[in-house]
Amino acid sequence: MTTTEATRLDHGWRIWLAENLAMGAPVEEVRAAALAQSIDPADLDAELEQLTGHPYFAVSRRMALRYDWLESIMDVYRLLRNGDGGRELDRRTAIDPAEFFARYYFGHRPVVLDGLLDDWPAREWTLDEMARRCGDAQVEVMTGREANPEHAWQYDRHRTTMPFGDYLRLVGAGSRTNDFYMVPRNSNWPGALRPLVGDVRAPAGIIDAVDGTEHGTCCSARPGP
Repeated sequence: MTTTEATRLDHGWRIWLAENLAMGAPVEEVRAAALAQSIDPADLDAELEQLTGHPYFAVSRRMALRYDWLESIMDVYRLLRNGDGGRELDRRTAIDPAEFFARYYFGHRPVVLDGLLDDWPAREWTLDEMARRCGDAQVEVMTGREANPEHAWQYDRHRTTMPFGDYLRLVGAGSRTNDFYMVPRNSNWPGALRPLVGDVRAPAGIIDAVDGTEHGTCCSARPGP
């Protein structure tokens, strides 16, 4: 097996060379800077030869180029945003979907959409009203979460089925807790709570209702404490 003899260059200088070359500094400039600090030319050249031919360095250089590309993308976003309102938060009413996607969604600009939920019957929901309409429905919730710090990944251990009315009574008790919650993974919205779906309306042209109507499964139910 062929081995490569380590150079006699100081460890700190080896790190300095690797970092600067990986970030794109020309070999000639790096070599000149090191020689200006009285580094032995033979040791320096031996280190540069080993470094630039090492596969680990090739990977480091590739990652640095990727970082440079991402940074340039963020610079473009910054210039576009600063040239079009900067850090101002827009508030819009009855926005055209084409403008929403062009200016805000693809432009990565936050916006407040006033009046978007004005026609939602869901605005009249209360715990009592939901219990009246779906109280007997069997829903799945996550319970016992506070005893398990890994509950987000071990979710199958926490699945519990109960009447929706019983769950709403727990929520209505008013205690601050993370021990029980209804999450999208429980899939109650398109199932047991389907009678409530029509009270939620997908914003036309912005969010598609999955069931093909103006209502529906474009969202999920997450009532909780």
